[in-house]
Amino acid sequence: MKRFRVTVNGQPFEVTVEETAGPGAAQQPVRLPAPPQPPGFTPQVVPPPQAAPAPAAPPGRGAAGQAPGAVTAPLPGLVVAVKVEVGQAVAAGQVLMVLEAMKMENDITAPAAGVVKEILVEPGTTVAGGQALAVIG
Repeated sequence: MKRFRVTVNGQPFEVTVEETAGPGAAQQPVRLPAPPQPPGFTPQVVPPPQAAPAPAAPPGRGAAGQAPGAVTAPLPGLVVAVKVEVGQAVAAGQVLMVLEAMKMENDITAPAAGVVKEILVEPGTTVAGGQALAVIG
């Protein structure tokens, strides 16, 4: 066993260190004594801050204020092609448009079968991640 003097936050402490049997040996946590507190000190427990509730979406809109059935951009990029038209029936997994991001072309596909109700972007539009691109109903 070896004794050391350690200073934590300006408080000196004497600790004893014991060598273990080698690698893989169970290690015991080191517990330092609590620093002395002034007379009459009572620790205060402060609860963690509560997150503000999310604002409600406008009527007729889903999460983040988007229309139900909105197809969103998975990452920011540039719309290079729109492969469908309003009123067209689409199957789940069908390519709706192509988004260029990080020098790669990404197919944006229909999450479910339906009819294209709105196309919110056109080729050449720069979009943010999570931005609505089209609405399928």
